[in-house]
Amino acid sequence: MYEIFFYNRKIILTNDFNLLENKNIFFDKKVIFNEKNYSLQKIISDFEKNTSVNSMCIFSENLEKLFEIFLNNFEIIEAAGGLVFNKKNQFLAIFRFGKWDLPKGKKENDEKNEETAIREIEEECGISNLKIIGNLKTVYHTYKLNEKFILKITYWFKVFYGDNEKLIPQKEEDILDVKWINFSDKNFFIKNTYNSLKKIFQDEN
Repeated sequence: MYEIFFYNRKIILTNDFNLLENKNIFFDKKVIFNEKNYSLQKIISDFEKNTSVNSMCIFSENLEKLFEIFLNNFEIIEAAGGLVFNKKNQFLAIFRFGKWDLPKGKKENDEKNEETAIREIEEECGISNLKIIGNLKTVYHTYKLNEKFILKITYWFKVFYGDNEKLIPQKEEDILDVKWINFSDKNFFIKNTYNSLKKIFQDEN
């Protein structure tokens, strides 16, 4: 299953027919995709324009083929970031554009995903000596840039920080604040963050 966020709305791609049939799981729209009968580009475009549809489920028996066709409708940008913990079981949060966020950024050149995550955390928060200790979810979200549809694929990692350096927000990236938040107080963060990021915390419950 793939979950793609359009800001606070989403499209689910699945090969699990039970997801369509389960009455306990609600979608505003459901589509059984057949490449011969449907234009996935039109389905995506209609969904993007019709903001009254908050969620849509698209089913295909060949999920990877469906995902491949889906990707062809976007310019792809890859990024990586981290859910960073310290010794006090606090996690690192940044405040940007009026919302709480986690440090992340675009891949450069031939960087590995892990290298991108570490570099971006260092740059955005002003700390070093970070260690990746696990993989988290890969998140997909879309936006428009100069009338182009962009799909950002963000690879997330669990990261440990054992030092005590001063946090320095990267102001040139519009980061106004960086702070440690007790994990037990994570709802403070979740109440004012992006829906796509809420998925990251599901791995840590």
